[in-house]
Amino acid sequence: FKTIGVSSEQQARNRRDIETILETTIGEVIDSFIPWREISKAYFHAKEEAAPTPVVAAPPVVVDPTRVAYFCNSYQQYYPNVQTCPVPWQVVPY
Repeated sequence: FKTIGVSSEQQARNRRDIETILETTIGEVIDSFIPWREISKAYFHAKEEAAPTPVVAAPPVVVDPTRVAYFCNSYQQYYPNVQTCPVPWQVVPY
């Protein structure tokens, strides 16, 4: 660059312009090789889907004359006091 006969203010402006051009160009080159912005957006803005809570339906009606009760271990209660159970029902003979 020609600096002889150029004022120091103009040299400072030229230096700032060159730094801006270099920063922009380097940033564009890095972004073109490493898509980190898209990766970070996908990572940080991805909505976490909650796992559905399984609900086991009420136990089937037993036609067998054997006497059994259905116990929900999660709630520590028997059917029909508890209508649904998040875990499989336990069959308890009585």
